[in-house]
Amino acid sequence: MNGTRNLAGFPNSIGTNAWFKNIGNSNYNALDLTLKQTSGRLTMLASYTYGKSLDDSSNLQEQVNPFNYRAEYGISAYDIKHNFVLSYSYELPVEKLFHSRSRLTQGWAISGITRFATGLPVTLASNGDNFLVYAQNNGINSVSIELPNVAPGNFDINHNPRNGQPYFNTSLFSPNSLGTQGNAE
Repeated sequence: MNGTRNLAGFPNSIGTNAWFKNIGNSNYNALDLTLKQTSGRLTMLASYTYGKSLDDSSNLQEQVNPFNYRAEYGISAYDIKHNFVLSYSYELPVEKLFHSRSRLTQGWAISGITRFATGLPVTLASNGDNFLVYAQNNGINSVSIELPNVAPGNFDINHNPRNGQPYFNTSLFSPNSLGTQGNAE
């Protein structure tokens, strides 16, 4: 024996000892309107929701700054500000077409649902651990992610996504510097 100990099963590397605590705060406020109209064979149901959801744990940036959880409180990843849904059903007069009333000619209908809603918020992330706090396990894919840096400037939002251009000015964003937290919020 040459004086070294074989620690079988234990790798020769530095690891982490992660401790996770279930914490989170959320707040949802909304105005909900519903209208229903039945007129002969036609039934329509319309609903509109104007809402806002805020929390500190629904997006990819969960616990980016483990020293300040309150900094993570903002618009939820699933926040939809405007949501309009229209459902409709029209009973077809099949019995009149065949001049007979039976099981085969009753109960036929055309129906559908149409929805118009605003999009979900955009989540910006910088992969890696430049902040050097190893804030891992973001709840979705267990990859360390952080906020990027953002420079002042015009976002130049692209309102026509079919033109092949980026959705916004991506040159304003860069990875956070080593040892610092990104400034994008």
